Amino acid sequence: MGFHCVNCGGNMVFDVGLQQMRCEHCDTTMDPRIFDVRERGIAQDSRYTSMMHFSCQNCGAELVGTDDSLVGFCPYCGGQSMVGTQGENAEVERIIPFKVDKQRCTEQYASFARGVPYLPREFRDPQYLQRFNGIYMPYFEFDARVLKAQVSGDKTVEHNRRYDVVNTYRYDADIEGMYRRGAPFDGSRYLDDEISDRVLPFDTSQELPFNAAYLAGFYADASTVPAELYYDDATAQVNANVIGAMSDEVVARDSVSVNEDHAVESQVTGHHSALFPLWFLTWRKDDRVAYAAVNGESGKVVSDLPLDLRSFAIGSVVISVAIFALLELFVQPTPLVTSLISLAAAVLMTQGVRKGQD
Repeated sequence: MGFHCVNCGGNMVFDVGLQQMRCEHCDTTMDPRIFDVRERGIAQDSRYTSMMHFSCQNCGAELVGTDDSLVGFCPYCGGQSMVGTQGENAEVERIIPFKVDKQRCTEQYASFARGVPYLPREFRDPQYLQRFNGIYMPYFEFDARVLKAQVSGDKTVEHNRRYDVVNTYRYDADIEGMYRRGAPFDGSRYLDDEISDRVLPFDTSQELPFNAAYLAGFYADASTVPAELYYDDATAQVNANVIGAMSDEVVARDSVSVNEDHAVESQVTGHHSALFPLWFLTWRKDDRVAYAAVNGESGKVVSDLPLDLRSFAIGSVVISVAIFALLELFVQPTPLVTSLISLAAAVLMTQGVRKGQD
């Protein structure tokens, strides 16, 4: 497919800093909304856009893009066996364009990595960090109808030395309301669910109607999980939100201590597909694959970082020698003192590992 400059015919990509389409040859800029796929005869509905499909021959990951210029490292397994073919149309309704460019992404991650002492050296190499790939991840947002809700709570109305007088209240609400586009659920079976949850939230007020121009220069992961899989989870989420809102109201209004006796009746009525931006870096050594991800809308960093055994061993030796010297020079090495200092050493050595998983 691709998007071409009206002045020179060069390839146009979405420039995150400018929030405009920019020609890579002559730097001409244009509003992404000018590119209407319906006028170009690609599809009758702008939600359905013909795109290149990329398949990883190593792990089976399925990605899409606007042209074949992105074939390279697979973001999930780090393999180089991506094959691009013209595929069927992809259906997407909404999109949050990238707000964080690659430079800011690498700066955010480098700042994060400085606090992790046991990282492999690659993660501190500016050149290696250029391997971050911009990917639009598929998410589902759900609509639900809330029919009724009920919460109960207690309130102490009299207190003296001998007893308390406690009244129990029950609040019933007949709600004829709709929850639209609730918190999103990951639509890719290749992205680790823990990472997809931790990279949230995205500001859904920034969503725009889908336009394939925003994909120019980026991958997009194809939705590979049925939305129906999340219907129960979406219902539970709506129920929790309703109970939370009602509880906050009665606590603030009547000073009632809300208990666990509550009930909500709601029903999911539909779902919407959306693409959210994510910068993704894959590290692979032998059978170990680790990831670093940066929220492309907020800059939030999450990671599944590997431990560099050499750095960890050196750190362990340094700490052990320091503790041994302390024991020999300043402290009578009783069993209790030795145990306490050993515990402190273990805590120090694991701080870097814990920091890497934050």
